[in-house]
Amino acid sequence: MTVVRVGVVGAGLVAQAEHLPYLSSLRDRFAIAALAEPSLIVREALGTRYGVTGLHADYRAMLAAGGLDAVVVCSPAATHAEVVLAALDAGLHVFVEKPMCITLADADAIIAARDRAGKVVQVGTMKRYDPAVEAMLESLPDSAADLRYVSVVVNDAEFEPFFEADEIVRGNDVPGELIAATRRQEAAQVEQAVGSGDEDVVRAFSESYLGSLLHDLNVVHAMLARLGEPLPAQVVGGDWWNGGRAVYGALRLQNGARVDGAWIQPSRHVRVPRDDPVHVRDGAAYARVPVSMAQAAPDDLPPEPYWRARRRGDGV
Repeated sequence: MTVVRVGVVGAGLVAQAEHLPYLSSLRDRFAIAALAEPSLIVREALGTRYGVTGLHADYRAMLAAGGLDAVVVCSPAATHAEVVLAALDAGLHVFVEKPMCITLADADAIIAARDRAGKVVQVGTMKRYDPAVEAMLESLPDSAADLRYVSVVVNDAEFEPFFEADEIVRGNDVPGELIAATRRQEAAQVEQAVGSGDEDVVRAFSESYLGSLLHDLNVVHAMLARLGEPLPAQVVGGDWWNGGRAVYGALRLQNGARVDGAWIQPSRHVRVPRDDPVHVRDGAAYARVPVSMAQAAPDDLPPEPYWRARRRGDGV
């Protein structure tokens, strides 16, 4: 089996919690050949932890050094488009954390660059591959004729319940101007996308929606595609509150059914799973999956995602 040489761009929470450990555990398939991270503290600590010798302060230097087959993009959302485009121009495959980008213009540019390069661009919307979701999809009827309602509620406690204090390496040495420039870049992109770059709007759209609820919308799209329901659906409602740390949206489907979706950040020490119920004429199907970081959590939730279907006459 060919070992894919991977360069990781950005070494924040998602890289440390998910990508670096998993890539390192699959050494027969992947080699972490390089890491680009502006914090010297973080990149040297992770270089030592994972045996990465190609350490770089930014992605440009990493790409220029060569020796890669693919990149995993875990940098801030506002930088995703530029990194993906640069990697494609360098002839590399790309796995990019969600969101792929913030604006439609950048999405079009990435699609065009992917087609020119003939490379794979994969986005980290992985929830549709959870065993619970796959089981639910298999249980659905062949059409959306009897679909009545889809409800998605995500209570995401973020990362604090799942990691010890020393597990996530943090650095205080990233230049302040780089941080400020990245935040300005994100605000400008959100303003281009939705008409406002205010702080709460940026948090609601870029972080809560594109960075979190998007997972579950992707599951809903998989379910609707399985039922043959046309997409995109009509947006009939939306809201955000708590400084953008909670978002809600509603869709009306062509068959008349409705989809309601909400992502809510509760108390940082409360752990609750995601629920994705699908209601049809004869009953309901549920997919419950752990929140994103639960693979590193104590055993206070069931160890495996579960799925169940209930129809009239089956009892509770």
